[in-house]
Parts: sequence; C-alpha cells; structure tokens
Amino acid sequence: MRPERSGRRWLALVAVVLGLLVVQLAGFAHMPLFGVRPELLLVFVLGVALQRGAIEGLVVGMLTGFLADLVGGYLVGLSAVSYGAAGWAAGFTGERVYPDRGLVVLAIVAGGTIFSQLVYVAGASAFGLPLPPLDGLVRVTLALAGYHLLLVPVVYPISRWAAGVLAARGGDAGLEA
Repeated sequence: MRPERSGRRWLALVAVVLGLLVVQLAGFAHMPLFGVRPELLLVFVLGVALQRGAIEGLVVGMLTGFLADLVGGYLVGLSAVSYGAAGWAAGFTGERVYPDRGLVVLAIVAGGTIFSQLVYVAGASAFGLPLPPLDGLVRVTLALAGYHLLLVPVVYPISRWAAGVLAARGGDAGLEA
C-alpha cells in the first residue's frame, strides 16, 4: 500500500474516533437509558480488540480511554486502564473464538462492559472513593451493558473497518508497522 494512502486511512481512523467521542459527549449525554449514558468508545474498543487481538485491544483501549478522560473524566487515566483491560480481555478471547459470530460479539460487548466497570470501580476505590452499594453497581452495570448491546449494530461495523485500517500494510502488520 502506498504511504500516502495509508496515512489517509490513519487520519480517517482518528476522525472516526473523535467523531464517536463527539457523539458520546454531545449526543448520548442527553439520552440516558435507565439512568446511564453509553460509552461508545468502549464498544468501539471491544470491537477492534475482538478483530485484532489482545495487544492491539490494550493499546487502542488505553488511547481511547485516555482521550475520553481528557475531555470528561473525573479521575484522568482511570478510563484508560479500564478500557485497556477490557480491550485486552476481549482481544484475548477474540484470538480463541470466531469473532464474527453475532452471539460472540454480543457476549464480548456485555462481558467487556461489565469487566470495564469493575476495573473502574476498583481503581476509584484505590484512590479513596467509597465503593458504591452492590445493588446500585449491579443495576448500573447491567443497564450500561444493555445500552451497549443496543449500539452494537451501529458501532461494530465501524470497529471492523478500524481493524482493517490497523492491518492496512498488507498481511498482518497491525500496529508494529
């Protein structure tokens, strides 16, 4: 692939991530479902990780989580850790199962959402914030997972395209190139 075309694809990838962030902050911030607002970037990370593997899931998760924290996070860096951990787990699973099965995608998004929330709460408690009541944590986490499952038909195709951009150098170059 010619370098200028590859550069355009990477620029398009950055534009897509920023676009998802804008939609997350400006659009879905005003559309709570069961009291929660979705994290489009997390759904995106889980989709990319499922397609590309654990290492790229970790890297993309940490980068997008940090970006989300910079513009709207309370504990800057904690979303990077939780998105990265969820991306790593989703990628690890994606390397062992067929990632294009609908039920696999839904299970990974639901499980990744729950795992991400647990990592975030554990990290927040490590910084001295009180743990939320268990019933509230379960209710919020399940509502968020449900919201994310509703967004899979829109966000997952974008994730598959982004996974193709990450492997754009031919073969399986990924982020190493």
